[in-house]
Amino acid sequence: MAYPGFRQSICPILVWTYAVACVLSLLLVPASLYGWFGLERDPLSGVFAALLGMPWVLLLSLVVDPEGPVTGFLFIAVCLTLNLLILRAICRYFRASRP
Repeated sequence: MAYPGFRQSICPILVWTYAVACVLSLLLVPASLYGWFGLERDPLSGVFAALLGMPWVLLLSLVVDPEGPVTGFLFIAVCLTLNLLILRAICRYFRASRP
């Protein structure tokens, strides 16, 4: 059996780690596009953000087809936010159901 504070200590760390990974992956897209910080131009810079946004990227792409870079960027940001909200809800559920 894990110690009693396990769920309270790991959930915030998990949520903040995911949030930082999302922000960094979203910042990588324009940084690669415009060559910020000495990065070379890479057309696949959004792959990391798309992977973090799974499965919503696949499901929403069946309904909505983002046309252009700005709408694609916002589309990925919505998917990442949805995953973050789900992760926070799971953590709140575990925090509320503690013995």
